[in-house]
Amino acid sequence: MDKSDLNNRQKGQLLIEAMVAVSLMLVGLLGIFGVLSRSLGLSRVAADQFVAVNLASEGIEIAKNILDSNYKAGAAWNAGFSTDGTNYRVGYQSEVLNAPGCKKELYLNSQGYYDCQAVSGVSSKFTRVLEVENVGPNQLNVISKVNWTGRGGLKSEIEVEDHFYSWRYPAAQS
Repeated sequence: MDKSDLNNRQKGQLLIEAMVAVSLMLVGLLGIFGVLSRSLGLSRVAADQFVAVNLASEGIEIAKNILDSNYKAGAAWNAGFSTDGTNYRVGYQSEVLNAPGCKKELYLNSQGYYDCQAVSGVSSKFTRVLEVENVGPNQLNVISKVNWTGRGGLKSEIEVEDHFYSWRYPAAQS
């Protein structure tokens, strides 16, 4: 074996080592990009859930504000809350349930608020309805449901429930 044969073998070995090193780095980078892609997808799911929970909570707060307004106006504590199976629609500025022009689809307006009227907003993927259950003359259960379609057409729903009582009135009114 002469000296030129040994140099050619070493050059070939260096090329193989370089190819193995590049292959290992490529596999590592592909793994990192896969995890990054999955992470970005899950962050969108978490963001949708965050918005939906807050929209459902807002629905409960709107119902509470309407009940408080009834008290301030001297009306029956549960005025405007029928339990005939109606799904009520409310926006963030609603003063009554099923306000005229209010849809269950929510629209993102120019100020960044979700509203039930498409006056100046773009349609969002979220819908919200309130369900009212009359437990007795002194209690209402309100369930705020928010639905949306997420990634891959997956339909999701968040429900928030609260119980309201006529504790401010000495005798129940209806």
